[in-house]
Amino acid sequence: MTREQIKLLLHNHFSEIYKDFDTPLFILPFHGELGHLIGSYIHFIYSLEHKKKVIACKMGQECLFPGCDYFYDWEEIELPNKTIEGDMTKSRSFEYYYLKKVVSLEEGIKKRYKVYKDYNFMLPFIDFERFHSLDPLPTFIPELRRPETYPIDIAIVPRYRLRGPHRNYDKWYEIVEKLHESGYKIGSIGVKEYSFSDLDVEYKSWEYCISDRDIEPAINFIRSAKLTIATTTGIGFLSVFLNKPTLIIKLSSASDYDIYNGKTGNSFLKILTDTSPDSVISEAKNIMERIHVPL
Repeated sequence: MTREQIKLLLHNHFSEIYKDFDTPLFILPFHGELGHLIGSYIHFIYSLEHKKKVIACKMGQECLFPGCDYFYDWEEIELPNKTIEGDMTKSRSFEYYYLKKVVSLEEGIKKRYKVYKDYNFMLPFIDFERFHSLDPLPTFIPELRRPETYPIDIAIVPRYRLRGPHRNYDKWYEIVEKLHESGYKIGSIGVKEYSFSDLDVEYKSWEYCISDRDIEPAINFIRSAKLTIATTTGIGFLSVFLNKPTLIIKLSSASDYDIYNGKTGNSFLKILTDTSPDSVISEAKNIMERIHVPL
């Protein structure tokens, strides 16, 4: 299957989906990167005008898709970390993923659950043409099932990437030390296996998760904190879309946050290209002063 064939397949698929907003829609589970889920996919799903939407997700992800019904009885599609790219359409394992996994998953659900036999099934990819036409992006209002407040001053997102390790930020230890010197309590957000998990922080979001994709603790940490500091990650996107003060340490040449800066209306988003710890702390002080919280 060539990239052109993939492009045509998805174009025709979404064209058919948009023709029929009255027929209930079953949305198959998304398996791409968290950045694409948060930055693009959830807003794309919001934009679909179907009267009834059912989305296959994991426990703890429901809050990302308000207005949908939820379906949990599906088998995780296992892929090596290095082949999980974007929304999967450009992944090296796309043909295997789509032909052998997504199609069989849809067939299995239809066979086991007769209630969905008259539903349209949506492939778990992003129609970027439609997504990029959403300006401004739909307001992100998560419907939390387990809202909690934590005594956190600063939330950090110390992502440790297995793929593209050149995008790992190795100054988190210094950042944490300098924040502690100022007397602040820190909450670390992420998945333990993909984070700098040994940082000396007061709270760790993965200790409150009920599944490997549970996003609610991350939202609770962001909402509890006065500022979130992240590299260019999906959780960084999440803080931006929650309209919370966010400092992005930009390690790569990707322009995603430049694009979303204007589309989200978040006036407390700062993208930092000087990645030294002193620069990060200085910008954190500037943001805190703007929101009248001394640092």
